[in-house]
Amino acid sequence: MDFYTSDDFKRELKKGLHGGYLFFGDEDYLKLNALKNARRAICSDEAFSFFNDLTIEPLKLTADTLLDALTPLPMMSDAKIVSVSGLDFSTFKKPTELEELIEVFASLDEYPSNVLIISVMAGGIDEGYSVKKPSAFLKKLSQYLRPVRFVTPPKGKLAAWCEKHFEHNGVLCSTDVCYELFKRCGTSMFTLASEIDKLSYYTLSKGRDRIDIADVPLVTCSVIEEEAFAFTNALLDGNNEKALEALSVMKFNRVEPVIISAEISKTISDLLVVKSMLLSGKTHIEIASMLRPEPFKLSEYTVELRIAAAASKSIEKLRRALELCEAADKEVKLSGGYAVIEQLLSTI
Repeated sequence: MDFYTSDDFKRELKKGLHGGYLFFGDEDYLKLNALKNARRAICSDEAFSFFNDLTIEPLKLTADTLLDALTPLPMMSDAKIVSVSGLDFSTFKKPTELEELIEVFASLDEYPSNVLIISVMAGGIDEGYSVKKPSAFLKKLSQYLRPVRFVTPPKGKLAAWCEKHFEHNGVLCSTDVCYELFKRCGTSMFTLASEIDKLSYYTLSKGRDRIDIADVPLVTCSVIEEEAFAFTNALLDGNNEKALEALSVMKFNRVEPVIISAEISKTISDLLVVKSMLLSGKTHIEIASMLRPEPFKLSEYTVELRIAAAASKSIEKLRRALELCEAADKEVKLSGGYAVIEQLLSTI
């Protein structure tokens, strides 16, 4: 079956949207941007946005809430938009809930003044094995909603996008800087947008208008490092929900369990070192100066995060956590699975 691309949707937007659309795929940044443009196009008059631009929270989406949004006619306009952003179909535990929702999708022709956009978060729908072999569920939805697949652009196009983003912030960069950024931070456009802003503000604060390639490891955080830190910090705080959220990001990025485990152990080791320095009376400036060179090579931003996290944990808890993580690290090397990492949630 044929899927629309993000470029197809842009062309559709210029001609005029109608009916229902299903946004899915890995690149949530592009989905959010496409939805924003659709809302702006359909509901250009902010005075009537209350009536013509209706959003439903993902966890509140049911057949009834959708019908309640679709039924009223638009106010002083030929069309209105109804949207759901960040939906995860796995949250529907009862098959009947999905069946009733699909029945509403099937009845969209009865509500011709509506444009419906269902935007699914990355990993929020079973896409199947490939574009040519989509899942049965995706095929079924595509009978009633035009499927628009959002994927990360090729690196050449992504580099051009990065350069424009830097330019918008008032700085310039070379293509080499962009590729160094991809190598360190991955290709998620949400992550890149954040790291580009960080690099831009750092460069401007130094009185420069061009990014130096040496700034990338100095200022930015690697994908693995950042999520491993988020997982570890949530783990030590007893916040299982945030820990699982960070782990799910690493799973989605297909980071090997052995790499995750090693990074978690390294993070706790760093925290233990920082805590020891704090207890010995070292100032934040002294700690930062000691952690930026070898063997730590931590960026200024990372050092600040480590100091804040270590300050709220006892040294005993950190030592115990490191022991458990080192044991888990050995087990992961034998089993190679994520289950060992998940078990840390119940032990620390």
